[in-house]
Amino acid sequence: MQNTGQFGGTVDMDMDADLAWDITTGAAAIQVAVLDVGVQQAHPDLNIAPGEDFTGQNGGGDPVNSCDNHGTAVAGCVSAILGNALGTVGIAPGCPVLSVRTFVSTSPCNGGWTSVASWTVNALAWAQLQGARVTNNSNAYGFTSAAIDAQYQASWNAGVVHFASAGNGSATQLSYPASIPVVN
Repeated sequence: MQNTGQFGGTVDMDMDADLAWDITTGAAAIQVAVLDVGVQQAHPDLNIAPGEDFTGQNGGGDPVNSCDNHGTAVAGCVSAILGNALGTVGIAPGCPVLSVRTFVSTSPCNGGWTSVASWTVNALAWAQLQGARVTNNSNAYGFTSAAIDAQYQASWNAGVVHFASAGNGSATQLSYPASIPVVN
C-alpha cells in the first residue's frame, strides 16, 4: 500500500494508498467480485457480501478444502477493514467483496487448482447481476476460452471494470485472462 522499503522493498514502488484514502476508502455501493478458490465468509477483518460457488461443491463462496486459502488473502488486499485493530487494511475497505468461487485448489497445497470455462462465465454473469462494479481474478489460466472472452466483454459493456493477474512479474507476456483487451 505504501512501500517505505520495509521488508527489503523498493521505496515508493507502491499503490500510494494513503493518497488514495484522502479521496475515498471505497463505498458500500461498489462491490468487488473476487474470482478465486473462495473467501472466508465469516472472516472478522473482511468487508464481505454473500458469495457463491460455481464449482458444484456447494461452498456458497467459502473455501471448501484445506488448500483453498488464496481467495481470502486476495479479498484482504481489497477490503480488509480499516481501523478495527485486526490484521491489516485493504486498498478499498469500504467496498464489500463478493466471493465468487470458480477454482478448486489441488492437494497437496502447491498453488495449483482446477477450473472449467463455464464456471468463470457463470460467475461473471452472476457478479454482474449482484451489482458488482469491479472484478478481480488473481489467477493465470492454463487455457483460453471464447466464452470467457465474450462474458468479460459483455459485463464490461454493462459497466463492470475487470482486473486480472498479469503474471506476477515472472511471465514474459500477459497471462490469461489479463490478456483479454477489456481486462486490466
